[in-house]
Amino acid sequence: MKKIIIALLTGIILLSLASCADEETDQSYSIKDALKISAWVVDKELWGNGYWLEDEKSVKHGWWVDESTEEMLDSDNYDIFVYECLNLNEVRTLAPSGWGHIKLGIFFEFDGMIEVTTEDEHILLVCDRGSKPPYGHGSGKVANLVYGDIKIPYEACVSIWPMDKYILKSPVELGPHTTGMKIGREHYLNVNAYKFDNEKTPVISAKLKLIVLEDTSLSSTSRASMGEDYSRFWSIELVSYEYSDMAKLLDDIVDDEIE
Repeated sequence: MKKIIIALLTGIILLSLASCADEETDQSYSIKDALKISAWVVDKELWGNGYWLEDEKSVKHGWWVDESTEEMLDSDNYDIFVYECLNLNEVRTLAPSGWGHIKLGIFFEFDGMIEVTTEDEHILLVCDRGSKPPYGHGSGKVANLVYGDIKIPYEACVSIWPMDKYILKSPVELGPHTTGMKIGREHYLNVNAYKFDNEKTPVISAKLKLIVLEDTSLSSTSRASMGEDYSRFWSIELVSYEYSDMAKLLDDIVDDEIE
């Protein structure tokens, strides 16, 4: 009889341990499925040590020129721009506007609804619902584009269109107003991630800070056509990334790191 009782107790203990292991697996899974914010950025080792010389005949080809040695790294043979997840409080430099047809694109991934907004009257957010990270190439159809505040499920490729005034409501109006990238101007984006069963209370809230950088290597031809205030480069920084109190209480997130 004692052997039977011991066997039963052992079985109960093993089942309990298996249950805990499953819970830990679920928690780990929830961390990995947290809101991911990524972008094409200049390689860390390159920025500050040279400049980008673009090929005016090809949107994906160019050279990174080391100012001290005049060495030229060909983009066909060297990863000058890399697709990476943004880290909290780390400033990176976005790949130049127009490179690879990406207009200052930021990519968001979350197992739920993704909301991206701004109160900034000098930029317009545009999302292509047909695009997929990491490339951001959608169908090219105007019907797939969302302008202004963005709220879509699972994946969002959000482009930033600089402008003089926030008056654009349709693609027809975009032409003459998408100008005015003032050097040094700061822009902020608000990001919220929601579970499908509660689209009123965000699980994760984040904020992005972007600054228009001086662009000294832009060709004189491009400068003449685009204007003195034009720049191809913006810095980007994830300045806050917070889990909701409800997420913490439910143990949906067990670590503050963004993986």
